[in-house]
Amino acid sequence: MSDWTRLQHFIQLSSAGFSMFSNSLLIFLVIKKSPKALGVYKYFIIYTAFFEMFYSIIDIIVSPVRFSGNGKFQLGKTIVMFLVPLLLGLLWTLCPYFLASMSELKSNHVRENMLDQLGIDVVETVYVGFLFYLKDEFGARHLNSETVFLNLLEMGSLALTMCAIIYFGVRCYKNIQKSLTISTAHRNLQKQLFLALVIQTLIPILLLNLPVMITYIFVIFERALGAWSGILTITIAIYPAIDPLPNIFIIQSYRKAFKEYLQKFLRCGKNNRISDISIEVTAITC
Repeated sequence: MSDWTRLQHFIQLSSAGFSMFSNSLLIFLVIKKSPKALGVYKYFIIYTAFFEMFYSIIDIIVSPVRFSGNGKFQLGKTIVMFLVPLLLGLLWTLCPYFLASMSELKSNHVRENMLDQLGIDVVETVYVGFLFYLKDEFGARHLNSETVFLNLLEMGSLALTMCAIIYFGVRCYKNIQKSLTISTAHRNLQKQLFLALVIQTLIPILLLNLPVMITYIFVIFERALGAWSGILTITIAIYPAIDPLPNIFIIQSYRKAFKEYLQKFLRCGKNNRISDISIEVTAITC
């Protein structure tokens, strides 16, 4: 295993640990400190936090390593709100399983480079991946129709997600601006939730969508990233660790509660140190 692969595993493990802490903290704050005006949205926050903890655990168990050659390898309204992520997850699970499963052609395509750059024999791995170009019996290259279809599905789901985010984000902002009958506290809470959602939208764009898009562009133009595509492994591992932070630090009730708990913890640590010093001084004077 190369040093670069070890670094990826270290970041995966560290991010998973921080993800368990940050998401557990968020769940605790939502249960104990949520304002009544938050309504059923608090259940969606808890649902998302549990999902990100589950993902971090799976990420550690599987420990995926991304590698790119000239092909790509990678590993009521409320009810709808909960079902949409599950349906999209099912789509992203079934499509690679049927359209990007292991094959001898793919293994032969990356065997030498994986062994040289990662120190991993492809026969010791389980992978999903696809090749953009295939050669026919005359040596002519053609686009792989399965790969094109798979990428259109993936890009379509990403585009649909982004359109939904923009559409509902704009509607949310307009409704906040038009809401003259609600209390100032309720309006402030809506603004805090909106700001948190904006930041939580930017996080996956920067850590997931952008790295994936860059990887696709390099592969389409046959510019292999090789082991450097492992950056995607790192950014995906970091995502669930930092995604709860906007809710913790932007929503006022959660921020104040976290600050109070942190101050109590620091005071407790300081008092323990003072007690230790007092005991040592007493022992010396005696």
